[in-house]
Formats: sequence, structure tokens, C-alpha cells
Amino acid sequence: MGFKRAGTAIGSRFAVLFMTSRVYSLIPRTGRADNSMMRKALLVVIALLLAPALARAEVQFRAQPVMERYLAATGGSAARAAEATLHVKGRIEAAGLTGRWEMWLAAPDHWTRRMTLGSLRLREGYDGTTAWRTDLTGKEALTLSGSQATEARAEGWFLNERWALEDQGGGLIRSGSSTFGENATYDVIDIVPPAGHSRRMFINQKTGLIERVVGELDQQTVEERPGAYRKLGGRLRATVYAAPTLLPSDRPIERMTVDSVWVNPKLDATIFSPPTVKPRAIAWAADAGAVRAPFVYGSKAVLVKASINGAPPADFILDTGASLTVLDRDYATSLGLTPEGSSTTQGIAGSGEMQFARVASIALPGEGGANASLSDFRVALLDLAEGTQVMLWRKPAGLLGADFLGQFVVELDYDSLTVTLYDPARFQYPGGGVGIPFELHQGIPVVEMTLDGTCTGRFLVDVGNSFHFVVHGSSVRSCQLFNRWQRREVEVAGGGIGGGFVSTLCRLDSLRIGPYTCAQPVAALALHTQGGVGSKEFAGNIGNSVLERFRCTLDYARHTLYLEPGRRFAERERVSRVGAMFARVGGSVMAGNILQGSAAYEAGLRWYDKIVAIDGRPVSDWTREDLDRVLEEGEVGAVHKITYQRLDEPETTVEVKLKDVL
Repeated sequence: MGFKRAGTAIGSRFAVLFMTSRVYSLIPRTGRADNSMMRKALLVVIALLLAPALARAEVQFRAQPVMERYLAATGGSAARAAEATLHVKGRIEAAGLTGRWEMWLAAPDHWTRRMTLGSLRLREGYDGTTAWRTDLTGKEALTLSGSQATEARAEGWFLNERWALEDQGGGLIRSGSSTFGENATYDVIDIVPPAGHSRRMFINQKTGLIERVVGELDQQTVEERPGAYRKLGGRLRATVYAAPTLLPSDRPIERMTVDSVWVNPKLDATIFSPPTVKPRAIAWAADAGAVRAPFVYGSKAVLVKASINGAPPADFILDTGASLTVLDRDYATSLGLTPEGSSTTQGIAGSGEMQFARVASIALPGEGGANASLSDFRVALLDLAEGTQVMLWRKPAGLLGADFLGQFVVELDYDSLTVTLYDPARFQYPGGGVGIPFELHQGIPVVEMTLDGTCTGRFLVDVGNSFHFVVHGSSVRSCQLFNRWQRREVEVAGGGIGGGFVSTLCRLDSLRIGPYTCAQPVAALALHTQGGVGSKEFAGNIGNSVLERFRCTLDYARHTLYLEPGRRFAERERVSRVGAMFARVGGSVMAGNILQGSAAYEAGLRWYDKIVAIDGRPVSDWTREDLDRVLEEGEVGAVHKITYQRLDEPETTVEVKLKDVL
């Protein structure tokens, strides 16, 4: 029995709600690697809601006595078969907060759950057709994508214990080996639902009770520990559900307790359907219905000015790959925001730690005094400054995520360096581009794209990805993209929230999105099995290296991405022509990510060389945008002088002749 959503526990539930794929090149550094690995394994926790259940109307003969022992221990098969609906209430500890939760179930797979943790409010459910979830204010309802709906259906099937019926609820129950652990011997059964992922149940041979549930969600092993069984509603039920950590001394990242159970209450079917909510009211200055604002485009990151709670506008990274808006912790402190809770967030390379805060308003000021503002947000607080300042040479206040951007139609014009927010109720696409349908995954657009003519997959549309577009390991392997036709390849470091990862840059033959084909795009091929780059559900992540070829219009309400070719559309994509990243670390600029065979490498630059001057100008006089224009995107054959210092050696000046690495 379990009382959580399959594959996502509450601590991890809020982590999954903030899913970001921020990507950047970085200098490797030591850090809290052990804790990061622990968090990765625990980020998404499998759950159960009233007892396990399964699929395909078959039980293997060795599993039959194990299942019968469980039914006998919990009250008998007749008592189980008599349950058609359930109503459950209890307490919850997650994300460093405490609160209450409540759930309703109806056979065969309907469920809805409501949770309150501090200022956080969350509702979610499945009505037999539609899977849905609200934002952390409980006011905005989001319909989940096809794959998420499949898992929500499986969750309802498990929560309703369909596997424990005489016909196994259309599922398949397979026997596994016996195992010993924690002073007990367990029989293991593998339960396969009619749709969705299977789960393994560990049933105590002595008591007949389920004490451990293990499954997989997008290559992550997730686990739950039901316990403290007592009789409620006529059956023996677990009253405590804990998602364990890897270290025994750590507290569970989620603990749910059951206080009350009502069997076969009369339920209104509408309780399982998405709540009817009014669209969030947009406050437009002068009722303009649109706001156009300039953005800075340095190191392929889109930075706009935004105001939090009426404070002076600050730099924010516009990030369609982030489910929640994020504030840097130091910036949040300067605004007097009160942090609450403690959780983890899934990033491109793994997970990172975060807290939450309540924000009264977020506004984007525009040209001519225009302004668009929305109220009442729960934002994530993260330590953004270190990594982003290294890359951008400036300290952004945060990321504008899908909880804000998804309320508008968002147009990005990379040629004019402007972003425009439109009122979706009044929007009519005026451009000459083509509309491409997308799904939303945790608020992030997902489109279909084809690589090299035959490798088709679902890619996240991530304006927060300032790296090259990333192909996840599952697609790299299945499409055999490595060493294909003796392609030139260069190893490069990338990273984002959750840490760093190593990938291989190469030129593919083609990339097709909708009717548009881009020749010889540069891709970062990853073989990771953890973090965003390890996802099997998504083939990869489309960043600005692809999106900048178009004027992009994201119509969230209509699930349509309009693409209109811009001036970069037919250009051959450039890899850094200097072949190095110049990272601002404190008050210094350091060389890093030196590509083998690049201009910087051939000139003698190496990792951690301190850059003193470029073309005779002190490096402190350069902006990130100037550096991109002169060194990253300069003309092949152009020669520049770089002065650097290595350790305590005297300063050295070398000539760097720009070249294409790929």
C-alpha cells in the first residue's frame, strides 16, 4: 500500500515540478558529489496509494501463494473485492515542511489527491481520461502529456489495488526470488499494470505484509517503505509511508501518515476531474495586450529585465525549460522574502538543493512604459550566482520559468533581440511561419524532431539551454550517432543545475523540425544515465543554437510553436572559433574547456590560465557580448593577441588564429 503518486513523492514531487534543463560550459570543480549522487537516486520516489496493483490478467503460479498471503494478512480477498471507493486523510512531511494530505479513489483507476505544505498547495488526479496537476498555489491546473497520463493511469490502478483482485485487474504478476534484509526474509513479486511501469513488491514471509516497493521512472530507481500497519476501514493497512535516503542517518525525504480511512463513500465523479479555475488575470499597463522588451544575448543566454514585488527590474534568464520561476538566494534575501522548506530540483546533469518562497507579483517591463504583471507565485530559491556568473560575467537575479511564461504567448526574435509577451485571449498569429504542435511536460514544451533523416524523438524546447542542442544517451545509442561515417568529434564539458556532464560535440547531417531542415547542425551527444541528459523519455534538449535560426512564438494555450526562419536560418552553425571558455571566477577571468585542436589549444592556452588582456585591452574592459563577437564568432583566420598568466609564472602573450574546430 502507498499513498503517493507513482514515481513522484512529495519531496520529489516539488522537485519534479521545478524541472530545468539549464545548460552551460563550465570549469570542472570539486563539490558535494556524494550528496549529489544521493539526491539523484532519491529525486523521484516511487509510490503506491493503498496497496500495490497490476496488469494483464495473469498471475504466475509461484506468485499466487505470495499474493494470497498478503490478502489473508490484510483482511481477506472478500474485503478487498468489496472496496469500490476510498477516502483517506493524513499528515505529510516533505520538502522540509509539514502539512496535511487527503485522497479519494474510485475503481478501476480514478484518483485525486490534495496536499498542503506551508504556503504550498497542490492538487492532482486522473479521471479515467485526463491526468492533471495544479501549480504550487493550487490555482492553475495543467493537463499532463500522454506519457504522464499513462503513468497517472497506472498510479490509479495501483492505488486501487487492482492487482489484488481475482482477475488481477488486467495485470500480470510474476514471481521473483526470495531475499533477506533487515532481519526478515521477503518474497518478491513483480507487478505489471495494463499501462505504465511495473513495480516490485517485497512481502515479508512471516507477516505477509508489503514492506518495500521498488520501481523505475525514466532510468531512476525509486523506492518506498510502507509500515506501521493497523486496522483501518475493516482491513490492515500501512499507516506510514517513507521514502528512504541512501544514508541510514538521513531522514526520509518524504513521510506520509494515515489518520483516517472511509470505505465505499459516495463520491461525485467530478472530484477526479481537473478543477475549473479562472485564467490568471494579467495586469497590462494601459490595457495594451502586449509587451515588447529588449534582451541581452551573451553566451547564447536570453536575459531580460523583470521586477519582483515591485522592486527595481533585475536581470533574469528567460528559461522555457524551467517549470518554476527561480530566484537566486542572495537576491531573494535582499528582497526580504522568507524561505521555507528544503527540496531538490532535477537539472540537466542531476539534482540541486532548493527552497521555496511566496512572491506577490512578477512583472516584465517593456518599451514605451508597457508592462505585464501577474500575481501570487511560489518560486524556487537556488544558488544561481556562482555558475551563471562564471558563464555570463554578470549575476542574474533568477530564471523566468514556465509558471510565468506559460500565461502568455511568448515571441522571441533573435534578429532584433526582443521578446514580446501577448495576451493569449487576444492573440492571432501575424507571422509567416509554420505552427508545430507541442505537448507540455511539467509546463515545458516538447516537440518532435528528426536527426539525420531517420532518428525521430521528442525534444524539450529550452530557451534556457545556452549550450548546443543536446541528444540524450538513450537516443545516441539507439540511433548509433557515435562514430558514424568517421565524423570529427570533440569532447566538451557542459552542465547546469545538478552539476556537470561530459558530452561529445559533432556535426550531424541534418536536423528537421516541422517542415524545416537545418544542415550540419552541431550536437552535444551524451551517454549519461542520470539527470536530464540521462532521460529515456525525451530524446534531447533543443537550445538557442537551434532556436536562434527562427523567430519563435510559443502559444502555450494552444500548444503550438510557430517557427519563422530568420537571418541565421541558412548559416552554418559555428562552434567557438577560439575553442575556449573564458570564465569569470571572482575578480579574475580564467581559461577553461579548452577544445583539443582548437585555436586556443594550438596557441598554448590551457585550463586555469588567468586571462590578463585581449588585443592589448585589460580583460576587465571586455563584456561577455564583446568577447562572443570577437573570439567566439569572429572570422576564420582572424588573429588576436591574448595575454595570460599561468600559476606564478610571468605573463605571456600569444597570438591566437581563429579556426573552425568542427
